[in-house]
Amino acid sequence: MGRGLPVCQQIREKIIEMFKNNVHQRKIGRHLDISPSTVHNIIKRFKESGGISVCKGQGRKPKLNNRDLRSLRRHCTKNRHSSISDITTWAQDYFGKPLSSTTIRSYIHKCQLKLYCAKRKPYVNSVQKRRRLLWARRHLGWTITQWKRVLWSDESVFQAFFGRNGRCVLRTKEEKDHPDCDQQQVQKPGSVMVWGCVSALGKDIFSRDAHAYFNKTMQNHILHTLQSPGCGGRGYRYLTGLPAAPTCLQ
Repeated sequence: MGRGLPVCQQIREKIIEMFKNNVHQRKIGRHLDISPSTVHNIIKRFKESGGISVCKGQGRKPKLNNRDLRSLRRHCTKNRHSSISDITTWAQDYFGKPLSSTTIRSYIHKCQLKLYCAKRKPYVNSVQKRRRLLWARRHLGWTITQWKRVLWSDESVFQAFFGRNGRCVLRTKEEKDHPDCDQQQVQKPGSVMVWGCVSALGKDIFSRDAHAYFNKTMQNHILHTLQSPGCGGRGYRYLTGLPAAPTCLQ
């Protein structure tokens, strides 16, 4: 366990004054609210050297002070997707000190930051966001009965190979949903696309190749799902969760 702050000069003088008046060390500690070991060390140093000044601190001095740590934290939060080597290069130029990647990693932990794999979210531009908002406003007054006759669908990509989970990002544990901590992605080939739908009466799943996007087989599967006994067929609306905006198909 590390040591705390040194006792101030006035309390040291008070301890020595009470010691010269033959006051017991434990009584001095209780009177000044200080541990007996601290009182003993101050009196011991006074007996050996005749002084009560604080000795010069031992050990290696820290490379970065509190002000430098704040600058490092600001840089990391502004450049969350930077690697440790890039941050180390910046720190060497900014602070003008020989800093290693191990030292920078240690100080990043002191800033309560940690490297996490960025959470992947579909890329949505400003036009797509506006379309989604307009769609939500148009259907704001729908009743529960109307929503029960909606077939919701969406698709997801599953990579067929194993590897890295994605680029790392510097953040705290509480910043997992921060927009700057996301890794934007688009649909890529070489993977398996799985389509699924759900309604008030049940759900269905259909797996297909990512290269055959919404082909004739996919459309036939949707029609088969809508015409199944569970869905009832008539009066259903099909809503697909494309990135641009949900689309309704009668």
